[in-house]
Amino acid sequence: MLQHKATSALDKETEYSIVETLVHLRDNDGLTLVSVSHHPETALKADKIVVLAQGVLAEEGTYDELAGKEGGIFKRIVEAGE
Repeated sequence: MLQHKATSALDKETEYSIVETLVHLRDNDGLTLVSVSHHPETALKADKIVVLAQGVLAEEGTYDELAGKEGGIFKRIVEAGE
């Protein structure tokens, strides 16, 4: 089983390179990847984003759907990081 390690201590370029490698594996090898992140930009290329709030499914959708959702948790996270 492939495990995705924490990237929070990495510089942006290295993190981007790792994400690109995982996207390549997903798209070319048919892998299903699960990534947990506090960095919304890490999820830009995700097929689906799931937002949990206090252990409960709060939102799900694509990056664009969730980033544009008025009053949404994911949108607030994205805006806080800008």
